[in-house]
Amino acid sequence: AEKHFFEFAELSTTYYDYITWRRDDFTGETINISDGVRKTSIPQIQNNDIPDYYFFGGSTTWGTGVNDANTYPSLFAERLKTRVYNFGETGYIARQSLAYLNNFLIVNSINDISGKHVVFYDGVNDVVSRCRSENSELGTARQKQIQKKLTLNQKFNSEYSFSKLFEQLKSFLQAIIRKLDKKNTQKLTEQFYNCSSNSARAEEIARTLVETWQTASDLVTKRGGNFTAILQPVAFIG
Repeated sequence: AEKHFFEFAELSTTYYDYITWRRDDFTGETINISDGVRKTSIPQIQNNDIPDYYFFGGSTTWGTGVNDANTYPSLFAERLKTRVYNFGETGYIARQSLAYLNNFLIVNSINDISGKHVVFYDGVNDVVSRCRSENSELGTARQKQIQKKLTLNQKFNSEYSFSKLFEQLKSFLQAIIRKLDKKNTQKLTEQFYNCSSNSARAEEIARTLVETWQTASDLVTKRGGNFTAILQPVAFIG
């Protein structure tokens, strides 16, 4: 575990249009990334009757906290003896996964994915990112940070750099640690998140998550593939 989180802290992230961010390539003992995709176990004996699987999602899919062999896509590959691709990325909302899927199909000129199964595993990040008070519409957790950075760079003419992922969330958690007590807990939560107090925003996030899944399903099935959407079990929902 110590080695894994040391390597995790060494990972860097680069900005890309449409998908917003992606981890840079990395070679380590517990984490290996090539072309922005985390390494997934390849079974020595494969069952040709089972389709290839493409998994999309956030950190749970990507595998934060486990080595390459113990991400759930790797475990799935070993269990079913089939080829699995882990297209997850830490912090991704469903809309980013849809953008990445689009990029993958367009760049590789893939019009036929018969015999492939695409799985979206979403929910947590759509709440954590999109319920934050400063975010609107389909914005990611980085939207305001990038807008602010670009505005400052226009003002001071400095070079734009998109480096460590989740610096904003880190600052938020540090603020909680400093201020967290019974008196301020509710006030602080409402300051950063508004879905509990804004039912229209909560409804919008739920609706657009389902519509994102529907769009992904249409994209996949029209090319002959199969699509499955899974809503993550989260403590906030039950």
